[in-house]
Amino acid sequence: MELTSTYNPTLVSFSIFIAVIAAYTALELTERISEKGKIKLSWLIGSSLTMGTGVWAMHFVGMLAYSIGVPINYDLTTVIISWCPAIIASGMVFYYLERGFNNWFELLWAGTLMGSGIGAMHYIGMVAMRVPAVMHYDYSVVALSVVFAVILSSVSLATANFVLKKFKEREEMKIAGSFLMGTAISGMHYIGMAAAHFTSSSLTPTRSSIRIADTGLASTIGTVTIIIIFAALMASMREQKKDLQLMTKKLQNSYGLLETVNQQLEQRVEKRTAQLKLAKEAAEAANRAKEDFLVNISHELRTPLNTINGYTKMLLRAPNLDQSQQLNLQVVKQSGTHLLTLINDILDFSKTQVNKIELTPAPLHLPSFLSEVIGMFEIQAKEKGIVLGYQSDSDLPTGIVADSKRLRQVLLNLLGNAIKFTDIGSVNFKVSKLPNTLVNSHQITMRFEVSDTGVGMSKDALSKIFQPFEQVGDRTSRNKGTGLGLSISSKLVELMGSKICVKSELGKGTTFWFDVTFDLVQLKIDQQKQQLNLSKIVGYQGNHRVLLVVDDRSENRELLRNILTPLGFKIIEATNGNEGLEKAIDGKPDLILTDLMMPHKTGITMVLDLRKIPELKNTPIIANSASSLEIMKKKGLDAGCNVFLPKPIDEDKLLLHLQEYLNLEWIYKENK
Repeated sequence: MELTSTYNPTLVSFSIFIAVIAAYTALELTERISEKGKIKLSWLIGSSLTMGTGVWAMHFVGMLAYSIGVPINYDLTTVIISWCPAIIASGMVFYYLERGFNNWFELLWAGTLMGSGIGAMHYIGMVAMRVPAVMHYDYSVVALSVVFAVILSSVSLATANFVLKKFKEREEMKIAGSFLMGTAISGMHYIGMAAAHFTSSSLTPTRSSIRIADTGLASTIGTVTIIIIFAALMASMREQKKDLQLMTKKLQNSYGLLETVNQQLEQRVEKRTAQLKLAKEAAEAANRAKEDFLVNISHELRTPLNTINGYTKMLLRAPNLDQSQQLNLQVVKQSGTHLLTLINDILDFSKTQVNKIELTPAPLHLPSFLSEVIGMFEIQAKEKGIVLGYQSDSDLPTGIVADSKRLRQVLLNLLGNAIKFTDIGSVNFKVSKLPNTLVNSHQITMRFEVSDTGVGMSKDALSKIFQPFEQVGDRTSRNKGTGLGLSISSKLVELMGSKICVKSELGKGTTFWFDVTFDLVQLKIDQQKQQLNLSKIVGYQGNHRVLLVVDDRSENRELLRNILTPLGFKIIEATNGNEGLEKAIDGKPDLILTDLMMPHKTGITMVLDLRKIPELKNTPIIANSASSLEIMKKKGLDAGCNVFLPKPIDEDKLLLHLQEYLNLEWIYKENK
């Protein structure tokens, strides 16, 4: 008859506790061995005995927890022999944990050795049992217990290795790792116990076997094991204390040297800091002086240019000009535009040096933009007797989101250079749509390409053309620019997420191109018409609007008056901020256009005061300063201006802003 087996829950819990304590000791002692730098035989033997005893004690207490309803004796010699595999397996654990695992094969091999050792300990211990019954094994469960022993041993070793490498100084991780290892070791034992079955027999235990009460034997084994483990931990702590004392002594010896070196370094740092502070202050002063100079020179140059360009545009619209007069005015316009380009190049170069250029993307009507760009060079190409070609794909989008100012600046530079260095042949501007490799269907990648049959460049020149102040070509061509255009254009295209590419052959011509990805936008019909027909505006629907123009230069006020009065606007003028504030309060204008740099009271101060007046705090204000530096733009917008327009004023942009802020509906010449 098969005997029924039961377990004592208290002893089972006690066995698991011993296994966890043994696992924690293993982690602690392994750390001590690792700190020695090499495996010392005394530490390895002592550590193996300690952990082996703990594992063996867990096993034997677990067996004492096992009951089959008949007396169980133990053969003392066999019990002692079962202790040996536990010690050997523990020695393997310490050896592999100290040296680490280079790959999974080493881990599985160590797990196999450890699992086999623990399995041998278990089944030798089973042989030590002397009972009046016949013991049978379920060999499938035996095989399963060996496999589980290897797997759980590998998991335990991997866990211990991970804890020692990653969380060596964290006590809670050691405890967690110890709990996992102890549970795994206990699991091996109880899986093995499930393989044994007993049937009743009249056999009696042999004389060599002993009988001790389960509780007493378990208490004895557990107590002795815990004492051994505690002694090992104390030895580890004493060794650690010695190491700490030695380290403390070394640190104390080093402290004096470090203190001396630190004092020397502090003196050197203080001296160097003082030098750097003086250098920083000098650099900041130079930078402020440079910015002040750029602000002032920009203002002084742009102010007359504003008048020249403004009146030139007005005269070109006059209906009674003959061809000669128109050509003369075009020359004036081109000269003014060229001078403005030189000023912008110098300012933009200054910004690129301190990374202050930023893109401001906005919806753009692409066809009219490209038409405007190519149209700016038609007369220049005709005067040189060269062909200016333009090709674009038929399926280009109508609306994109781009910084039109910066994109125009790059294209104007490339086209201007191509025409400048081409005396015979042609200049071709091509815009094409590249195959869409993007997942986002709301974007498009386009290539802008400018090619010419001009002088070309050598390989040496190609390597330097994007450097500041570098120019190619003959001396006559070199004198027609600052040498900053390509350097600035390269920086701008980089901000767009691309790069300017170039190929050239000396004496045959050059090709520049770059690819940029844009977001697509659906423009309203009236937006498209506005960009196409702004030059044909002759008035607006509804009541007359009152505009206050504040500028200390009479020529600037007169220019705005001549532009806006024919369109039906009533103009109030003021010469400085004080007068502008008074006339704004008295006249309640619909919109204010103000310069920012004026004597007596600046436009910025005036705007700050206007925004404090309830009746005027929402009045649209357009700043139109001759200083185009970002710092001036930021000051104007921070003060309360709605938008910033640099001088010379772009008439088209001015009319678009007036339409936006005054909600105007334009009257065009074709519909009058």
